[in-house]
Amino acid sequence: MSFFDELKRRRVLRVAIAYVVGAWVFAQVADLIADNFNAPDQVMQSIIGLLVAGLPVSLILAWVFDLTAGGIVRSRDEDEDRPALSNAQTYSILGGMFAAAAAVLYLIWPLTTVPVGTTFENSIAVLPFANDSIAEENAEFFAVGMHDELLTRLADISALKVISRTSVMAYRDTTKNMRQIGTELGVVYLLEGRVQRAGNRLRIILQLIEASSDVHVWQDTYDRELTAENIFALQAEMATSIAMELRQTLSPEMAAKLDERPTQSTRAYEFYLSGDQYLKRRQADVAARQFERAIEEDPKFSLAWAALSRAHTDMFWFQTGPDFSQHLEDAREAASKAFELVPDLPEAHFAMGYFYMYGTREHEKSLEELAIAARGMPGSSDVQETIAEVQRRTGDVQASIATTARAIERDPRNIRLLLQQASSYAHVHDAARFHEYLDRVLEIEPDSVAVPGLRLHFGLRLGDDLAGLRQRAKAEDSTVYLNGPWVRDHWLLGVFERDFDAVLKLLEELPDGALDPTTTAQAYAEAYRLNGQPDLAKTYLEMAKAPLEQTAADPRRPYGRSRQLAQLAFVTAGLGDFEEAVRISEEAIAMRFPDEPVVTKFIVLSTVIGVFIPAGDHDRAIELLAEYFATPVGWTIEGLLRDPRLDPIRDHPGWAALVEKYARL
Repeated sequence: MSFFDELKRRRVLRVAIAYVVGAWVFAQVADLIADNFNAPDQVMQSIIGLLVAGLPVSLILAWVFDLTAGGIVRSRDEDEDRPALSNAQTYSILGGMFAAAAAVLYLIWPLTTVPVGTTFENSIAVLPFANDSIAEENAEFFAVGMHDELLTRLADISALKVISRTSVMAYRDTTKNMRQIGTELGVVYLLEGRVQRAGNRLRIILQLIEASSDVHVWQDTYDRELTAENIFALQAEMATSIAMELRQTLSPEMAAKLDERPTQSTRAYEFYLSGDQYLKRRQADVAARQFERAIEEDPKFSLAWAALSRAHTDMFWFQTGPDFSQHLEDAREAASKAFELVPDLPEAHFAMGYFYMYGTREHEKSLEELAIAARGMPGSSDVQETIAEVQRRTGDVQASIATTARAIERDPRNIRLLLQQASSYAHVHDAARFHEYLDRVLEIEPDSVAVPGLRLHFGLRLGDDLAGLRQRAKAEDSTVYLNGPWVRDHWLLGVFERDFDAVLKLLEELPDGALDPTTTAQAYAEAYRLNGQPDLAKTYLEMAKAPLEQTAADPRRPYGRSRQLAQLAFVTAGLGDFEEAVRISEEAIAMRFPDEPVVTKFIVLSTVIGVFIPAGDHDRAIELLAEYFATPVGWTIEGLLRDPRLDPIRDHPGWAALVEKYARL
């Protein structure tokens, strides 16, 4: 008998085919589960490795043993009879094997999650560089910029886990030792650096430290003439040296990327580094001027064009300047120029994704551009954060949670990311994970004003006990609730408690500028209406109406108009013109898609519901509430059960149906 015939007799080929098919199915299911449970990348890597390693093992076992109707027995010689095994029995046994594998996976799953402080082999944090320069112009910006550029180059090495900038900058001037920092960031190695500029000379001293032992495993000093060519060559050399110390072999493509020279002008590069720091500080107008100066020095500086695009998008988003709408076109032109210079520049794709997100609100296009940027900037938590924001705005909150989790893995002490993750879990009504991430924020920033504000904001949404929320509010610094976005939540707490005198007292105690005049007028009007003082309510509504009419008609604001119209409809209804209020409401509802984020849907719906109820069209109010609850990103029905503004529709049969359908068990 030939070897091939013997393979067939022992059913080795049959087992091989069944194993490959079963392993492929198992991998697909595992990948789906991993995505839904936000498992780190190491989980799927481990599963694939085990499945590949299992193939030769299964083939050997198939040669030695037989799967028979009587169980697993040692293979018999050629001339011996053996009980036949049916296809159903074969599939049953193989199914049992994979079920057993799934059970093992379930048991080890907790071991694959990544708690705070978990370390990864080949993981590094580049601590802020010390600036040893004396009396050199922009020396601090230069030192910070060199740190950021080296960090970025290391992050582009896919085999390395490099902690992102936001997390490491918290350790500037820290008194913590290396072991503490390494544990908090979850890394094996820390890199310290010192930068010194003197005239046309540059010196950089680097030290690589093993965090757990505080042992210096490598140190080098780099002295160069201060030219653009030398700066980029130095960055490539430093990144390559560090990679070699971490036993990483660079591919030719990666080596070429590290060796890129984006500009030949030292002055242009210094302006770019300065602009980048201002952009990170949300000072987009100052950043734009620095990028423009960089481009004046080198019109072919593609990175500066891409960064200038993001600066203009920020200025449009934050409505900087009297003619802020012009920033939208300037952002598009700057990104186009970057592509013209370097056709597939990852930073230009990031700029365009950013533009489509915060500029034109074309979310599908934004995700396409950001996906390309992510492939070219694999270590960028900024790109991942933007992707997560787009996903959340379009209503795909679970995907946003998974993306944010990947960003947090590289940026574990980024307060903004942790708060975003907490909010996302609240959007899907996962109170336990919501509070877990807020607790992580407090570990980093014990005095955070965002945490008590968010606990009240989402506590109201999730239907938390009002007495408990009030007790917590009293225990916190009361000034937290008198400023910024938390004023309305404190106001709502009083409304839900039906203590309208207390609500009016809160409004009277607000410091100047706590709310814009229009919002303040609306808040007073609603409080007086609920308190049974309609004349005073109308006085404040008249104050709010004119500014809302002006804003809704402003051609410079192509987006967000549906929200303004909804507010205008609400005010108009409060003044008694229900026919006009209903007309404006329907206009707001009709125009909220496709450009507006999904959260706008809930804001518009919740606002105009307050038009149809006093207008007496309770059927329409119930219809809109049903649409509101159909996507669980807004309030829970438990939260709205306490709202006195919904009292008139509680006897409507549709309300009882909504409570029965959406109440959480």
